Amino acid sequence: MIVGQDFGAIISKFGEILEIYGLQSMVTQIMKDLPDSLKSDRYKDITNRQLQMLLNQYVSIILTHFPDKPLAKDSSWSLHIETNLPVSEVVQFPVSVTSKETLKGFENLGGTVLAILEAESTQTPLRTSFEQGAAKASLQNFVSKATAITHIEDAAGILVKRIAHTKQSYIFTLESKQQAGKVAKSTMMSTEDTSVDLLH
Repeated sequence: MIVGQDFGAIISKFGEILEIYGLQSMVTQIMKDLPDSLKSDRYKDITNRQLQMLLNQYVSIILTHFPDKPLAKDSSWSLHIETNLPVSEVVQFPVSVTSKETLKGFENLGGTVLAILEAESTQTPLRTSFEQGAAKASLQNFVSKATAITHIEDAAGILVKRIAHTKQSYIFTLESKQQAGKVAKSTMMSTEDTSVDLLH
């Protein structure tokens, strides 16, 4: 539904995505085939948020974060942040994200020097259960890892090629505290291989 649609992104000079905008035409395209009962402002807001998360992932694939210091072969830098992982339309779990990137070496491609970076990233839940109102939410068997090999044009610092692999799995349970035995359970298992090639 979003193929061929245009949107915009505001990105800082450090490669951080500050805003994704211009999604109204995508939201309209997605909502047009839904029944009237789902065409409320609430569902439009939910759709807009889900689109922003999806497009944020795609835009981030072509961005690289560098430390503010000179780099040499075998240099490495790490990032540690805390964020929220949406596991349903209304439930998010706090997670810790730890990543490490290493400059493994250089190669010459047709007179252009490319720096080769290798990265690993892991997400870890900060909490695996919590209670909110009349419900108890829990997260089990959580695994979330990503690896990537990136080629950067050394002179310009521009990404030209990246191969990434991500794996995520968990079991999410939502249990009613007022109605014993009333439990909703969903299982997530996904792997994704992404190839970005800006050489041509």
